[in-house]
Amino acid sequence: MANRFERFAAGYKARNFIQRRIASELIAELNSINLAAAETCRAELNGKLPKREFCFWEKLKVLDLGSGDGAVYSAIADLNPTDPDASAREVKEFFALDFSKSLLQLHPSGEKIRKIRADFNDPDAIAALRNYAPFDLVISSCSLQWAGDLANLLAAIAKLTDKIALAILTDRTLAVLRELSKSPKQMPSAEFLRSAIAQNFPKAKFQTRSYRAEFADTKELFKYIRESGVGGGEKRLNFAETKRLIAEFPHKYLDYEALFAIA
Repeated sequence: MANRFERFAAGYKARNFIQRRIASELIAELNSINLAAAETCRAELNGKLPKREFCFWEKLKVLDLGSGDGAVYSAIADLNPTDPDASAREVKEFFALDFSKSLLQLHPSGEKIRKIRADFNDPDAIAALRNYAPFDLVISSCSLQWAGDLANLLAAIAKLTDKIALAILTDRTLAVLRELSKSPKQMPSAEFLRSAIAQNFPKAKFQTRSYRAEFADTKELFKYIRESGVGGGEKRLNFAETKRLIAEFPHKYLDYEALFAIA
């Protein structure tokens, strides 16, 4: 799977529009929760909470697992609250972890950004992150569905932070494609995700969101699957199998489901 991301990294940003939308919605949801909490606190203090306290991002040391080319960081940078005094500022520190050297090269750079080339499936790599812990927030968007042992990874994340914002693709993503190609299920179910996350983050709140990407024809659709990374863990098909699927695939769209978990 790593080789596939390396191969198509140059054009990844243009193709991963679904992943970028999910990252933007995850960050917007997190920002909304924070602003609501700040408004409540401000009211309780009779308006004595400085507006600067609304800008919680600049106070945070953030870890992004499976950061790719920077969809999460870009979503934070692009926040535009109604109140200009509450505009999102750069985070205190941002750690971007990904196994793809090419994607990390595309990730935004800066004094506050530390890029770590590592695989979150490697227990030693996650354990090494304790040197930077605790993190104020661990984020991951459209990456953890590829975890080899998600339960153990979540337990390891809980040793780094008690606050998470996760968007994980579920087994309802590409369900029709998997059925036609007879691929074994790779992505976890929403039910499994809720249970595994709640065991380590009992205060987590969940919601599922559905998405649809439409294409001009099935050839464009399959090119997107090959080059976007969304089918990264799926069974690789040979030429004959791919040709058959293109002919038999009944839709010009792909459906996705993501579970959001915020604690």
